[in-house]
Amino acid sequence: MALVELEPRRRGMNVACAGVEPRRRGERSARPALERLLERLSPRARRVVTALDADRLLEQRIELPSGLSPCEVERHLHARLSRLAATLDEPPVFDFSLVDDIDFRTRVPQRLSWRLVACRPSELETRLGEFAGLGLKIAAVDVDLFALSRLVERTPADALLYRDGHRLWLVRDGFRLAMDLAGVDPGQALVDWLPAVWGDAPPVRLWLAGDGWASSDPIGLSGALGRRVAPYESRAIGTRPGRGDGGDARLALAYALAVRGCR
Repeated sequence: MALVELEPRRRGMNVACAGVEPRRRGERSARPALERLLERLSPRARRVVTALDADRLLEQRIELPSGLSPCEVERHLHARLSRLAATLDEPPVFDFSLVDDIDFRTRVPQRLSWRLVACRPSELETRLGEFAGLGLKIAAVDVDLFALSRLVERTPADALLYRDGHRLWLVRDGFRLAMDLAGVDPGQALVDWLPAVWGDAPPVRLWLAGDGWASSDPIGLSGALGRRVAPYESRAIGTRPGRGDGGDARLALAYALAVRGCR
């Protein structure tokens, strides 16, 4: 599976490719490769690179001209995606959402962002040229992103924490890798991570899903975090029937946790 995150900006038409840096023999995470990649980038590009735990690290970013209406941006995006889908043997699954923040005096969008979840990462990586005019971030992950994207769309959560084996994934403003939990107790990592991210911010709602989180004890987690954690109703997010790969049973049940402010 692959994740594609599109974040157009407002001015100019500047495309920058951050490049590819492979993971070297003996490296247990993608972090060293990311550090090597960052060393080769300009200071401006460093601000937009996101750590991707994948064998290949790749980012492209484009800035759209100002003055486009949300409808114009949406038409532009769908035209690109239609051409891409036509080149694939098996049409990808697209999960599309557009968010706009409009200046009501000028009726001009000040911020446009959307995300796209698609399958067939090998096809996408070989056809990046089809996305000229769009910004891409691709991360290879062994999860059912179709189901995961539906989970994100359904919840009002500020973020989603997804545990895949020993890795903890953070979903906030798109899909972002939070940290590598290899050899680290996940509960302790949450204790260290939550205050660093939100501190004394207003109450935060989290969704915890996947292997190890579906059966989490809210009382025990509350004690570990030092915060009051209340369970939401658990939901089966399901997957497409007849996939043949089990649809990643780790995501069959999501357990939502509302994290109240630390008082």
